[in-house]
Amino acid sequence: MADRFAMPEEALATHFEECKTPVATWGRLRHQFAEMEALGITRFHLQAGHDPDTSPELLDAVSDSSR
Repeated sequence: MADRFAMPEEALATHFEECKTPVATWGRLRHQFAEMEALGITRFHLQAGHDPDTSPELLDAVSDSSR
């Protein structure tokens, strides 16, 4: 992503931290979503580049069925 946006990796990492963007493995993201769900957060907005070929993989990776 840093290359795509022509910015240093450190700047991108800082940006993600400031925005509280979850960045991790699929398992860690599922764990973070489960923690938020336990707090009563029941809706998540996932923002990613739209790619019809990989969207199903993304949705499966963060769904309950892939645990």
